[in-house]
Amino acid sequence: MISKLDILNKIYEIVVLVNLLLSIYILMKGKSGQQFHFYVYISVVTIIDIIFPILKLENVMNSNYLFFIFILISYLYFFYFFRKNFKEKIYRSIWTIVFSVFFGMTLIHQIRYNFDELTSFTLALLPLFCIFGSMGWFVYILNQKVEGPIFDKKSFWISCGLLIWSVFFLFRGLPMYYFNNLDPDFLKGISMIFTIVNIITYLLFFRSQFCEK
Repeated sequence: MISKLDILNKIYEIVVLVNLLLSIYILMKGKSGQQFHFYVYISVVTIIDIIFPILKLENVMNSNYLFFIFILISYLYFFYFFRKNFKEKIYRSIWTIVFSVFFGMTLIHQIRYNFDELTSFTLALLPLFCIFGSMGWFVYILNQKVEGPIFDKKSFWISCGLLIWSVFFLFRGLPMYYFNNLDPDFLKGISMIFTIVNIITYLLFFRSQFCEK
């Protein structure tokens, strides 16, 4: 019998694949630059969350390594994404410093503790980084003369999606090891909620791809 979590996971996979197909279509139309090369990020998500499980490659390669690779690529992509959106030098400089601190701490900390498990500290850094980027964009845009509706900006939908994902990931990721030993049923409930959050996040990302800038 298919569980609710399995159904949600399938919906999530469909949403990710639709994002990938649309981003490839935009790439083929020669508009990838204005979409901030989203196809790079969504391709990595597709490989790690869909292709690897189908091929059962997570049994060959430590899944902690896979997720750590995703963490590093997420840092790099969203650093690039927000830096491209920050037109003023002061915002770009601050964002570069924030990226350097978070990326450096993640590398140093996780290498120090090896990869037997991804530590709570490592798991907390990425969503905090995304919160900094998203909130930084909102502060930036509020201090600018915005041309056209804010809903027409790709950055708006990406920032909203990242904020939602980051807040819920902090609640899901940090107590993961604790509840896995103490109350696995409660952890399964949290996982279901987080899968729904993932679906909402990538639906917002999907909406962003229809924006011209």
